[in-house]
Amino acid sequence: MKLDEITKDTDVHVASPVNGFALRKGSFLCTMMNSDIFNDLVEKDTPASDPAIQKILQDVEGFVPALANSGLFDFFTIPEWIDGAHPGRLMVLALYLGQHPELFTDDVKVALKPKYDEAGVTLKDAMKQALTAQQPIDWD
Repeated sequence: MKLDEITKDTDVHVASPVNGFALRKGSFLCTMMNSDIFNDLVEKDTPASDPAIQKILQDVEGFVPALANSGLFDFFTIPEWIDGAHPGRLMVLALYLGQHPELFTDDVKVALKPKYDEAGVTLKDAMKQALTAQQPIDWD
């Protein structure tokens, strides 16, 4: 499928092929760009309280419903989201789980805990902030 088959340059929204939900064009791209910037900030061990980190968390959190309605979180399983060494991907997953606490099961907690344990302060703080939005966690 080509881009111009599902949207025109002048369109602001496209219909999700999953459920027809109107998706704002650029949501996925903005999330990926923010995720990449987040990776750089984590690498530099930027404090999670830093305004740049907080803005990324806020921006990506706003994109999560559109990403979910696009089917992105169905494309990979939660263990596949956890696997790998990409802090930005973990941040997106944590924000998604924060909005969908019913998916933050004991099995997911067990799978996510080693990533949390090996993470630096920035990623740990960001994960805590995202995941505790709905339910407190005590991993320290």
